[in-house]
Amino acid sequence: MARADRPYGSNSGGAAVTLGSYRRQQSGLALVMVMWLVAAMSLMVASVVYVARMDVKQQQLDQEMIRAGALFDKAMRLSMRQFKIDTAENNASKQIAQQYFLEHNSSELKVEIYPASGLIHLGSLTPELLIAVLQFGVGVEEGDLASFVELIGGGFSSAAIDDEFLDLPNRFRALEDLLLIPGITVDRYELLKDYFYIGQSGAPGVNPAAAPRELLSILAEGDETVVDEFLMLREEALNSGDGNVIPHAQFSTGMLSSADSSVYRVDVSLAADKYAFKQRYWISMMQSREGVPWRVQSKEPVRSVGR
Repeated sequence: MARADRPYGSNSGGAAVTLGSYRRQQSGLALVMVMWLVAAMSLMVASVVYVARMDVKQQQLDQEMIRAGALFDKAMRLSMRQFKIDTAENNASKQIAQQYFLEHNSSELKVEIYPASGLIHLGSLTPELLIAVLQFGVGVEEGDLASFVELIGGGFSSAAIDDEFLDLPNRFRALEDLLLIPGITVDRYELLKDYFYIGQSGAPGVNPAAAPRELLSILAEGDETVVDEFLMLREEALNSGDGNVIPHAQFSTGMLSSADSSVYRVDVSLAADKYAFKQRYWISMMQSREGVPWRVQSKEPVRSVGR
C-alpha cells in the first residue's frame, strides 16, 4: 500500500532525468571532440601556411642574393679599376686601406680594400697576437685568458695540453686549425675569421696603414679613441698623397709590422630597404689571363648580415 501512495510515473520520471543527463554529457563530449578537431585542423592549416610563407621568403632572399652577387662583382671591378688609377703615381698608397662608395638606385654600395699586410698572416701567428685577438677582438674574459696563455705560451706546442686534446700545429695552415685550440668554440671561430689571411708567405705583426678597424682595435688594446685618432691621421696621409702613415704612439709595438703585400681583401656590402648583404673577395695584383691587371684568387658566397 505504501507504494500506491507514491506519485505515478515517479520511477520512470527519475529514469528519464538520468537518461537526459547522460545524453547531455555525450553531446558535450562530442562538442569538445569537434572543437579539438577544428583546433587541430586550424593548427595544421596554419603550419602549412607558415611553411609556404617561409618558402616564399626564402625564394625571395635567394633571388635577392643572386642579384646582389652580380652587383657586387661589378662594384668590385669598378672599385679595383679606380684603385689602380688612384695608386698609379704613388706606390706607397697601395698599402693604405681605402674605401669606395657607389650608388645603386636608392641604395649605396660600400667597397673596402685592405692589403693583406693589414691582417694577421695565419702561418706567422704568434701567441702574443692570438692572446690579444682573443681578449680585445673576441671578448674572452680576462679571468679566462690565463688558461689560453698557459696553453699556447710555448709557441703553440702541445706540452701544456692534456692527452685528451689534439696536438696544436707549430704552424697553422688553414683557418679551421684554430678550432683545434681547446676553448675556441664555433662562435668564437666565426669572430676570429675576420682577423686572418692565408698566404704562402707573410710577416708576423700587423701593418696599421693597411689594417681594418677591428685589427686597429687589437693594436690599441681596445682603446677606440686611439683608433679614431689614427684613422684620421691615416685619412690625411692618404689625401695628401705622401703615403707616410706613422703608427699611433699607443699601439702595441710588439704587434706592429711595416710589411707590404700584393694580395688584397675586398669587402663589398649593400644595405637595401629589406636586406643587407656582404661578399668578400681575395684579389692578387697579378694580371689575369683575360688581361685584367688583377686576379680574383677566391670569393666567398654572398651572405645576409644583420641590419
